[in-house]
Amino acid sequence: MPYVLTLASHGIERAAQIDPAIRKGINLWHGKLTHEGVAEAHNLECFRLPF
Repeated sequence: MPYVLTLASHGIERAAQIDPAIRKGINLWHGKLTHEGVAEAHNLECFRLPF
């Protein structure tokens, strides 16, 4: 529930900036893969989050 409240109060970008656990849980952003382990496992390009 704390994650939901943080996301609802701040929006995803700000929530990811203030809570590392939320940031770590973002695997896709605007259709681009952002999780390094998943990208490596499937030989895909990994993108950094813009925030």
